[in-house]
Amino acid sequence: MRGKINEIAVLEEGIAMAGGVFLNIIRDMDQRARLESEYKGQLDYQSKMVQAKREGEEIGVKKRDAELLNLIATGHTLEDIKRELEARN
Repeated sequence: MRGKINEIAVLEEGIAMAGGVFLNIIRDMDQRARLESEYKGQLDYQSKMVQAKREGEEIGVKKRDAELLNLIATGHTLEDIKRELEARN
């Protein structure tokens, strides 16, 4: 195809210029597609990281709640629970 474009370019300078512009547009479109793909990959990664963080926080809250309920159920006073929590931090 490039050979045919070169043949036509010899005959008509305007067509040659348009052919060059066309090739530049195709290169720009390819570069844009690559950049958009990379950008989408970054967004997907960030989204997965946010989701993992939320799930981890949810698991942590459930675990903490279960531990607090267990302390209450086993007869610990609020002061005992407060001391236990302060010791963890």
